[in-house]
Amino acid sequence: MIDAVVTVVNALFKAGESIQNIIGIVEEKRQQAEAVKDQILYETWINMSLIFEDYLEEDANPLNVIDKLKIKDLARAIREPYNFRNIKKGKVTKKMIGGVGFLESYVGYDCKDLLTNIRFHIDKLKLLPSLHDRKKLKKIDIRRRLINLGKKYLLFTKLLKS
Repeated sequence: MIDAVVTVVNALFKAGESIQNIIGIVEEKRQQAEAVKDQILYETWINMSLIFEDYLEEDANPLNVIDKLKIKDLARAIREPYNFRNIKKGKVTKKMIGGVGFLESYVGYDCKDLLTNIRFHIDKLKLLPSLHDRKKLKKIDIRRRLINLGKKYLLFTKLLKS
């Protein structure tokens, strides 16, 4: 499964780019941001770190990782509504997805669309333990869901960098 993430990293960024460098892009953008943008990028930064460093590299318990994912400020920005063009203007292009089939459905998404989709999937992940008993929860491929969320964050980072 980690190979799937490496494939996406290589497709979206230059070959051999490290996850730490990619997470650093979000942190760099966050440091240059105003309040709401800073809060959203902070949540992005911490969530990427949880998925890529704590979960995929350090093998942290996936349910604990899911529990720690942050979306409070993103949810507030979506509700208010916040002008997401302040974070990044433009849309995901076919060139940005680097031929990664999983990401094709996101071509044409703007920053708000992509972050709203990410919020939706985090909300769904957080509901899993309360919706399913332990036996059924073991059959759900939580690892794939976290990796797919990570791929969306990688695409968001690519959009930020473009």
